[in-house]
Amino acid sequence: VYSPWINGLVEGTNKILLHVLKQLCAPNLREDDQENLAWDKLPLNWPDHLDHTIMALNHQILPALKFSPKELFLG
Repeated sequence: VYSPWINGLVEGTNKILLHVLKQLCAPNLREDDQENLAWDKLPLNWPDHLDHTIMALNHQILPALKFSPKELFLG
């Protein structure tokens, strides 16, 4: 079943994931350059940083819940 609000959550998470990957893959780029860097132009070493990126997102405290996703899932 299609739910538009689910797509918004997924797109928001993908945007954050891409932002963190850009920072890890190209740390020497300025903030403005990172915003203009398209997904297909991301350095080819992005798979090396994917585990670290997912771990960072899972340990980030969500302001609305005051817990991280890892804490909510695993207790």
